[in-house]
Amino acid sequence: MKKYISIALLLLIIPFCTLFAQNDSLLHCAKKNSHTHNKAINSRSDSIDVLNYSINLDLTDYSGKFIKGFCDIKFTPKLNNILILDLDLLKLNIDSIKEGNILLTYAYNDTLLKINFISPMNVGDTSTIRVFYKGNPVTDNSGWGGFYFQNNYIFNLGVGFDAVPHNYGRVWFPCFDNFVERSTYNFTIKTANNMRAHCNGYMQNEVLLGGDTVVRIWEMNYEIPTYLACVAAANYVTVQYTHPALSGNIPIELAALPGDTNNLKASFSKLGISIDAFEYWFGPYLWNKVGYSLVPFGSGAMEHATNIAYPKAAANGSLTYETLMAHELAHHWWGDLATCETAQEMWINEGMAEYASQLFLNFAYDYKKYIDAVRSNHADVIQYAHIKEGGFLALNNIPLQYTYGQHVYNKGASVAHNLRTYLGDFDFITGLKSITTNYTYKSINSTQFRDEINNSTGKNINDFFEHWIFNEGFPHFSIDSIKSQPLGGNFSVTVYVKQKLKGAPSFFNNVPVQISFYNNNWNKITDTLFVSGQYSTFSFTLPFNPAFTCLNENSGINQAITDEQFILKTSGNKNFTLAKMNLTVNSITDSALVRIEHHFAAPDSIKNNPNDYIISENRYWSVDGIWPQNFKASASVYYDGRNITSGGGGWLDHDLVLNTEDSLILLYRKGPHTDWEHFPYYSKNVIGNNNNAFGQIKIDSLRKGEYTFANSAEGLSIKKNKDEQNEITVFPNPSKHYFTVRLNEKDCEIQVRDMNGKIITTKKAGFETVIETDKWSKGSYFITVIKDQKQIGYSKLILE
Repeated sequence: MKKYISIALLLLIIPFCTLFAQNDSLLHCAKKNSHTHNKAINSRSDSIDVLNYSINLDLTDYSGKFIKGFCDIKFTPKLNNILILDLDLLKLNIDSIKEGNILLTYAYNDTLLKINFISPMNVGDTSTIRVFYKGNPVTDNSGWGGFYFQNNYIFNLGVGFDAVPHNYGRVWFPCFDNFVERSTYNFTIKTANNMRAHCNGYMQNEVLLGGDTVVRIWEMNYEIPTYLACVAAANYVTVQYTHPALSGNIPIELAALPGDTNNLKASFSKLGISIDAFEYWFGPYLWNKVGYSLVPFGSGAMEHATNIAYPKAAANGSLTYETLMAHELAHHWWGDLATCETAQEMWINEGMAEYASQLFLNFAYDYKKYIDAVRSNHADVIQYAHIKEGGFLALNNIPLQYTYGQHVYNKGASVAHNLRTYLGDFDFITGLKSITTNYTYKSINSTQFRDEINNSTGKNINDFFEHWIFNEGFPHFSIDSIKSQPLGGNFSVTVYVKQKLKGAPSFFNNVPVQISFYNNNWNKITDTLFVSGQYSTFSFTLPFNPAFTCLNENSGINQAITDEQFILKTSGNKNFTLAKMNLTVNSITDSALVRIEHHFAAPDSIKNNPNDYIISENRYWSVDGIWPQNFKASASVYYDGRNITSGGGGWLDHDLVLNTEDSLILLYRKGPHTDWEHFPYYSKNVIGNNNNAFGQIKIDSLRKGEYTFANSAEGLSIKKNKDEQNEITVFPNPSKHYFTVRLNEKDCEIQVRDMNGKIITTKKAGFETVIETDKWSKGSYFITVIKDQKQIGYSKLILE
């Protein structure tokens, strides 16, 4: 509720306005120290508990991008004999520091502020220190995070993508800038030019100081980390209403410029549905309001508790960005309420919030909308996350440079969907609600997350966390063979399942994978397999002899496969987008069930290989279903070894077409019980030229079975001749401990990449260069020689 202050209350504001005027004359009391300090870390929170920050800032100098004021830090020691308070503050100027009326000495190096107490403090003591400061607050080098004066808005974004640590409260007030320390807040913000400030919590008062200058006072009684504290100021008006949620009426406050409110309301028309969805899945909304403030920032939003900084461009009157709205709201359970203990476990904040935005789609629309979002998200993860971020990463130990990357957001969401499948909806809800209840306004790590679910559901999900959270990579499950025998009026069916790995160190155990059996009349029976190890065997008694059997038809497990399944009734084109195959139905008189799977795993090796084909090490397709007798179709697939990281099939075929496409052929086999052979009915369409690693294969007569790419011996001879022309020799090959690259050039660069496209090493090279491989994994590697920014040679290395 907005409240104007009476004359009597205005008198209380006058001392506040005077305090803004603290000046440089007090600097003589400070003892600045020139030596450097390490940045303060989480361990400070073990010795001192910051109870409250009271931030008093003058933001009236918009043109100068200048702030001035003071911050009161109220704290209590957790240990005895505390002599110093370390605070983070980034590149601002200190005027003075006081405890009561006593000036304190300090040392400040533009990063860490060390304040000396007058006397030791002990457990049970409480004190408040006031830091007077001013300056031009910074933005992060990445462009994402910090303090902004932009387009007649003033606002902060509480994380810096390039900053270490990522917490970015320190750009505008002195604080313990970590994920562990939680405090309450008071804000007194002075603005001019008809700007009005929005902060966390409730607005307590508003004072009109004359002209276009306003002071607003906000209070946040919920304890939050420093990165969630916020201010946003502009010529805002506030859209206010109440949402009748499951937990009771929740106030909504949406701040925007007057001309933006209609678009804002239209784009946020499903905000209430997102609240209902998250209360259903995660528990009651525990904050005093839902708040968003529009800001002119085009690269995302920031989940400041109860006052989300939201991009103005995303509130454009459409629902295009409704999942962004939902994602940021979801942080009020994941991140704001229960906060990851360290940046390395950011999946708890961002992965869960991203998955929540997919759950929102189920509430707002239907299950299909939800599962389509899950599948699309995972398709991008399995193809590109490891390429973009230097390899497959474990979610509980993400390198700082990838804190806000694809593993955290998108693989985190993929894995959250898998957790739902492992637990089932009832226990999934029970476990997550237990976390948001028992870790309310607390930090949490992955081990605690696991243990809370185990304890609250009575289920053991240790295997899930061991494979999906604590280790990298993905499993891949396929049917190796099926045996069916009559058994009275039924059939005894044995299914053999094979597990492969994509970037994972060991085989997964106890993975719940759906199996579907169809008869020729499309009657279906489903069951759940709990798959462990490389090979698993399962027995069933069915009332029919299965005509078609598949795994994971419900997309319950995001694994190293993407697939599409459609019922086709008419001739024409049908794109199996996630399966990376385009189908053209040429003849059909009855409905056809067609399932195409794209496998992000190496196909089985060629058993008998007289032609010396080199088969793909990255992918293959399987085509199956229930097809009427006269069903005829053709198909097309793209080969793609380009160095791209979005869309298309980038990197998938770099092992085969990195140097030339001349050798590429299409292999086929009917199933795992048969061998690969050169498929006779296809044509190759080179797009552009035969050296750009991109083109199309057209399959003239599509059959059920498996397809993959390979290099032919004839094509390889072309590659060999090119290598010989450049006199590039790699030996020994295969290698064990080292290899030598011999050239007829000097001043070159050698790049070695693994099968995932990750650069393993880069070396300056002369005529002969020795490279050690003792620390490398066994497998295939690709050697590229570059001179004057041009590739002059290429070879493949086998490491045994």
